[in-house]
Amino acid sequence: MSYPNNPGVWAMIALALAVAPAADAQLAPNAHWRTITTAHFRVSFSDSLEATARRAAGSAERAHASLSKELAEPRGMIDLVVADNLDLSNGYATPFPSNRIVIYARPTIDANSLKFLDDWIDLVVTHELAHIFHLDRTLGLWRLGQWVFGRNPFLFPNSYSPSWLTEAIAVHYESKLTGAGRALGTDFDAIVRAHEHAGTAPGLSALSAATPLYPLGSIAYTYGSELLEKAASRGGPGAMREFVDVSAGRIIPFMMNTNAKRAFGITFDSAFAEWSDSSHHEAQRVLWRSVPPKTLVANGWFSSRPRWVDEHTLIYAGADPKSVPSLRQVAVPAASDTAHAAHAVVRVVGERNSSDATTPLPNGWRVFAQQEYTSPYAQRSDLWVEHDGVPRRLTKGARILHPDATVCTDGVVANQTAPDSPTFCVVAVQLLPGMARLVHVRASADGQDVTIEPLTPASVDDLYSEPRWSHDRTRIVAAHWMRGGTTELTMFSRDGRVIRSLGRSRAVVGTPAWGVGDTTIFFTSDRSGRAALYRADVNSGAVVRIADSPTALFDNEPSPDGLRLATFVLGANGLDLAVVPAVPARATPADSTSVLPPSRGTPVATSDAPAGSYSAWRTVLPRYWEPVVEQGFRDETRYGLTLSGSDVVERHRWALNATQGFKSHEAEADAAYSFAGLGQPVIGVGLSQAWDHPGVPDSARKVLLAVARQRRFASLSTSFARRRVSSSLALTIGGSYEWRAFRALDDYPFSRFSPADRTTLGKRYTYPSFVMGAGYSNARQPYLALGPENGFTASVALRQRWRSDLPSATRANSVVGTVTGYRAFDFGGRIHHLLAARFAVARTDLVSATDFTAGGNSGGTMQLVPGVSIGDGRRTFFVRGFEVDALTGSDAMGTNIEYRLPIALPARGLWKFPVYFQRVSAVFFADAATAYCRAGAANSPICFKPTAREWIGSSGAELHFDTALQYDSPYRFRLGVAVPTQGRRYFGVSGVAAYFTVGLPF
Repeated sequence: MSYPNNPGVWAMIALALAVAPAADAQLAPNAHWRTITTAHFRVSFSDSLEATARRAAGSAERAHASLSKELAEPRGMIDLVVADNLDLSNGYATPFPSNRIVIYARPTIDANSLKFLDDWIDLVVTHELAHIFHLDRTLGLWRLGQWVFGRNPFLFPNSYSPSWLTEAIAVHYESKLTGAGRALGTDFDAIVRAHEHAGTAPGLSALSAATPLYPLGSIAYTYGSELLEKAASRGGPGAMREFVDVSAGRIIPFMMNTNAKRAFGITFDSAFAEWSDSSHHEAQRVLWRSVPPKTLVANGWFSSRPRWVDEHTLIYAGADPKSVPSLRQVAVPAASDTAHAAHAVVRVVGERNSSDATTPLPNGWRVFAQQEYTSPYAQRSDLWVEHDGVPRRLTKGARILHPDATVCTDGVVANQTAPDSPTFCVVAVQLLPGMARLVHVRASADGQDVTIEPLTPASVDDLYSEPRWSHDRTRIVAAHWMRGGTTELTMFSRDGRVIRSLGRSRAVVGTPAWGVGDTTIFFTSDRSGRAALYRADVNSGAVVRIADSPTALFDNEPSPDGLRLATFVLGANGLDLAVVPAVPARATPADSTSVLPPSRGTPVATSDAPAGSYSAWRTVLPRYWEPVVEQGFRDETRYGLTLSGSDVVERHRWALNATQGFKSHEAEADAAYSFAGLGQPVIGVGLSQAWDHPGVPDSARKVLLAVARQRRFASLSTSFARRRVSSSLALTIGGSYEWRAFRALDDYPFSRFSPADRTTLGKRYTYPSFVMGAGYSNARQPYLALGPENGFTASVALRQRWRSDLPSATRANSVVGTVTGYRAFDFGGRIHHLLAARFAVARTDLVSATDFTAGGNSGGTMQLVPGVSIGDGRRTFFVRGFEVDALTGSDAMGTNIEYRLPIALPARGLWKFPVYFQRVSAVFFADAATAYCRAGAANSPICFKPTAREWIGSSGAELHFDTALQYDSPYRFRLGVAVPTQGRRYFGVSGVAAYFTVGLPF
């Protein structure tokens, strides 16, 4: 499809209708932001986060002082954003376009690997700041390049490091400087043992963020940290600083072994070989001493929160690379039935947006928590109820997680048969800005009557998680983390009064559950160095270990008869469901409270600097420029530059691209700006100037002579979005104004044209236009999916355009619509097969100057170097193997069908090259499209006469190579062949077309 008269407007619609969830902003630009300025940081925070931001500022200054003794200081002020629009514990850092850190103010009460810490704010700030110290470092020719081009993203040498190295450095310092964290915890070692036992330990070239190995991107953290610790142990006190500096000055940034040899005295290859050998022997030693439980369901990936429906049925939360999160159910054989223990059939009984606990209740009621969007920028965990497969949201924006529910009767909780419309009494965790607390939620099944009462004060330093009702519903137990890294189980009365504490240790404690009779509490702990199952006596407080594994055990849930525990065994493919005896023949007294390092007792750091208004101008101004060299008309070389910028809270975004042809004296530019400070709508403004050179007949009407046509555009758009985890809706409304003028070329003066054409070419014209576009999608894409699955996407774009001096005669309407459906098929293996079908249609008025084209390939683009890209870009009426404009007209239709199937998962790199091969898949396709001029097309600007509705079509096959360049950045490369099935005369000389491109076609 071509839109020669105003490509910017149609691109604006296409961008606004990109409804993929990952494309949205990660911060809330419409929040009320304020800023605290310290010696090295500007700490910006949104409403209700001032206390957390002051803690973050204090932690950041302390970490900066400590890191400055280890590494060279980064340049300039560092922006630290403390946000709370997403209910996740995470952060990220970047040196481009300036040194920026974002942390989300959600306490780390979920992921086991992030629970061993003294202060969660200290940990996340230190980790992200270590990234800045590492990535900002630039020496030698790289520093000279930045002196010329500014903070150009291509001129940060350490940013070419693989994720396993950048994350390993950050993990190293998070632990070294805080005395806790992942390098000192037990989770990484457990993952390594799991892969050693299974014989799936990855090699050094397989440590990519794009890996399909469990636990996916965390592979880079796990093995990278272990490798770096091994290498660093061979170097001296200043080895890490030397390594960062050597890497920052190396002209070829991929020579990691050379850099490691110079700094640590050992290459990464050698260090990895030594560490792999020792880790293998350690894993075998542990395996000899501990026998893993027999699993009921293998290859569980990210499974959690098992709950017994009855003595023979379990449900649990599950997620894996081929599926979206879901509630899964499995029949549990009797304890004596060992023959069927390894052949359990898992059934998906409900899709979920995220993984959290589901409480099964009588009469088929289920109460659970999951995340959902409350605005385009905010995602919150809320309480839901499900009955007969129909979910209903009970709270909105309440930030409820870890629920344990029962049925309320006359204001008193009771485990009785649920009526048709019950009221639920739920004990849960509630998140608040930077804090968490336990709450009691009373909710009617219809969600009309919901009350939330706190059971504990909200705190940043005393965090409770995973609360559970006792069987008699008079007491509650919850895991309790205290600043300094001490954990315990705390028992409460129904009104939140503390009864007693059990199992205090410096370790990760979790998933408490009451035994039958409420005299014992089962829980998990890694106090021995491996996560295992424990039982605590409620009266005496005695703690015994009742089950362990050579890797780790997570979660535990006593069966209704109290004889068995459901748990998850860490394996090479994730968490495998197992059932172990609740009363083993032999229990081991827990005589140690922890083998992990003791707390350093670091005091709380805070900042008392005054808080002022947030200013976007400090960070939105340009920090770099990028040279552009491109080919213009008549092979003229054009020179120019590219600039872009955004402020740290993503309220303002802008980009500028400008080039100049010095022979033709034709300047081209494209400027875009968007403002998201209102939340909705997002306002976009565009200005551009472009030159093209259409042909006009000479005065004898024998030869087409080129003229220079100048086109200037101004556009304004407003975009709205409705976000959900499983769907998205977008709407864009806008308009543009085009100014058009002509100029004669030196070799084709206007005197060679007819008087009428000279009059036309001597005028200036203006073209207003109105555009509107809408798009919807409910297809979801699991991690290893070959594309969106089990849903559809639809979009429509409308445009009206006219010439100002002849509005009635030139008013033209255009419409383009597409719909795509996806259906996945599970034939075993780790990736679904996928059938995708697409239909598109377009029509424009005959007075329009916009035509539609059929033919060509469709996909994405990939920038090789500034100004040089490969790929075809996205096309609406594509037919592989044909030229892009094989057919043109005022009307167009097209359809495409693909069957995608997996072939291999190589999951390895290419020797020392910064390339990683994730998977290979095959695609069989059929394309067909037509573009034609309908009746009445005589004297149309795009159609001189009506044309027959002629179709072109092709079929063929492609190989798709999912590859990560620079170790971690994913790209899909396509190698295909196509043969014509219709319209053979438009296909070309050969009967077969081979091609190479990037990105999915649709």
